[in-house]
Amino acid sequence: MSTELILEGAWQPVAAWVAGRELNIAEMRVARLELANNTYRIFDHDASLIDQGRYHLDLNIVPHSVDLEGSIGLNAGRRVLAICAMQADQLMLCYDLGGVERPQTAEPGDKTMLLKMIYARVAPSRLS
Repeated sequence: MSTELILEGAWQPVAAWVAGRELNIAEMRVARLELANNTYRIFDHDASLIDQGRYHLDLNIVPHSVDLEGSIGLNAGRRVLAICAMQADQLMLCYDLGGVERPQTAEPGDKTMLLKMIYARVAPSRLS
């Protein structure tokens, strides 16, 4: 099975950090990430769509890269350059809040404002 297909599904944030500082997940606006057919959708806690677009995954480089191209919502007209990693049913996405360059690592540096989020796969029965 390809990694693209493994990524497809619904994901719920379980941990997040900005510049190495842990965030309270319950206070974050993002409640669910859905990936399907090279598109992404992000929903808030009221199940309202807050961001949508296309994604492109490149497994030929390490760390793996993912480009998010927003079409609706928070990132409409914007291209977010991120890195990702997957382990079992957890997905890590990391991008620079400055939006200029793709991170080379998910670990915060002196001059970067990295947002690192860990998502857990949502079982299909929990989607309704």
